Amino acid sequence: MTTSTPAGDQPLVIKLDGPGWRAELHVAPPPGPARTAEFDVPLTQGKNAHRQHLVTQVRYTTATNRLRTGWEKWFVKVYHCRDNYDAELLRRYLGQQSAAIQMANAELPGPSRIQVDPPWAAVPVHIVRCDGLAENVGPVRTELAATPQEIADRLRLQLPAWLTGAGPHPERYLLAISPFMELLRWDAYHGWPATEHLRDFEGMAAGLDMLHRLGTAHCDIKPDNVCRYNTHQVSGYVLIDTDSVTQLEPPPKSVRATKPYHYRGLSDWFANPKVSHLGVDPAILRAHDRFGFAVVVLTALAGRDWVDRVLLRSPDLTYTDADQDGPRTADYREQVQRALRQHWPNRDPQRRWDPLIDALAEPFGREIEAPDWWLTAWLARVIEAEQRCVVGAEPERVFEVADPAKYRTQLDDIRGRAARRPVRREDAARMGYEALAQTGVSAARRTAIGSLLLWSLVAVPVFALVFTLINALG
Repeated sequence: MTTSTPAGDQPLVIKLDGPGWRAELHVAPPPGPARTAEFDVPLTQGKNAHRQHLVTQVRYTTATNRLRTGWEKWFVKVYHCRDNYDAELLRRYLGQQSAAIQMANAELPGPSRIQVDPPWAAVPVHIVRCDGLAENVGPVRTELAATPQEIADRLRLQLPAWLTGAGPHPERYLLAISPFMELLRWDAYHGWPATEHLRDFEGMAAGLDMLHRLGTAHCDIKPDNVCRYNTHQVSGYVLIDTDSVTQLEPPPKSVRATKPYHYRGLSDWFANPKVSHLGVDPAILRAHDRFGFAVVVLTALAGRDWVDRVLLRSPDLTYTDADQDGPRTADYREQVQRALRQHWPNRDPQRRWDPLIDALAEPFGREIEAPDWWLTAWLARVIEAEQRCVVGAEPERVFEVADPAKYRTQLDDIRGRAARRPVRREDAARMGYEALAQTGVSAARRTAIGSLLLWSLVAVPVFALVFTLINALG
């Protein structure tokens, strides 16, 4: 893994190398101002471990892979630390997060085990140190006659201006680089369960279970931190924004959770003066992840507006602020069941949603703090419960299947266009619809021409006969 900087206004170039893949990323200057990011970094291990509170500045930008392999667009976070000591602590902390995510992803079954390719539970992150920039910016000689200030001035001229705005100290910068994921546009409401999304959560569930077994929790699972990857081999949901990833040991004293997508037990922990000064119990952190995962699943099945307005607000008739710490529907399993039954009434005589609702409501209770309660098993129960919702035999619908050999050219075109680069499912569907539309136009044109020829063969003799009779009678 190397970094270099072209002279002038060219973007920063970062070369990534991994088993079976490589990328040459051209990093664009960050478009916005820096924001403050805080981290609670453990210095030692054990129950009474010491922790260091780090305050850094972070800017966001993107990078483009100039090689024709791997992911094309990447997301880049640029961290600027106060000094070299903070930079080294943050590098080790982010490196541990990245390693835990890679280990969890490696356990997922799938067509590829190349680190940069899905399936993923969380998007893999690559941590790049910028202290090697000074060695690659050009021939900066450390002459005896050159003062440190002169050498620093030369570096300032050859490094990107956005990287040296606070001074030529590349050793204080860290880059966190990951494949770019576009945010999802969650549907607002689903009048019936959108269970077609359930299978797409299997990889995330298995990855989170593995992350917990490795002693790590994500801690900020919410709809805004879930995206979809889609390639010609595999697709599914994936977690992003892994800054919140936290080791369970030593127990952290603060958690980067987002309200209202927080587990009630976590709020109770910090509200209890007897334990609030202690590190958070690992069982609470695992339950916090499981609660967030269940909220995201219901967002996909029931709609985001329904989840935000009903599930994450007070169960009474008052419309309370979602950021308040009062009771919510999601804090009580019975309230969740009642709300889902109102949202999905049993109006179809052939389907009753009660088994699915009972399974979906399981994570909204304190049982999720148990060590043997796993997301993979819960998701399997939800999928099995959905199959039990059918109470009557549906009439068999028989469709005439066209010979696929007749449309081999069009099918190959659809597959070829979808397999050029990893694309979102929406883009692949759009390309498929376009190809189908072109095929339909061609088929309609051939049918119209055939019908015209058939009618011409019939109409010409009839017209000739009528014309002959008219002449004879005239």
